[in-house]
Amino acid sequence: MARRRSDAAPIGPIVSEMPRVPWKLVVLVLMEALLACAGVYALGHIVKAYVRWGYPPWAHFAAGALFLSAAIFLPLRRTRWLGAILGGCVAAPAAMSCALHGDYSHAVQGLMIIALIVWLARDRPTAAAV
Repeated sequence: MARRRSDAAPIGPIVSEMPRVPWKLVVLVLMEALLACAGVYALGHIVKAYVRWGYPPWAHFAAGALFLSAAIFLPLRRTRWLGAILGGCVAAPAAMSCALHGDYSHAVQGLMIIALIVWLARDRPTAAAV
């Protein structure tokens, strides 16, 4: 016997039980993931800048791996504090290093991550938040 449409389970309760994710968290995770990809797959001029500033040629891999770790820790509530601390500890020296060497366009990225981390940390979790 075929099921009629009225016999189907209602969609409403399933949708209403889905957790709400703060948009600032989504933006922060995407920025961290983007910087991780940029660090791991660094363009030639970024690698040359690292070497010119006195960092080893593999430093972009380390920065990318740390940004990726922060992006992995951020979405989960239990590890969000670890992702925020790790992301801030990587973004602050990166922004400072770029600013000290006159690369202000890249320093803005690190400052934006730090601002999002502070902004996200000030939010109080609600019952509906992840």
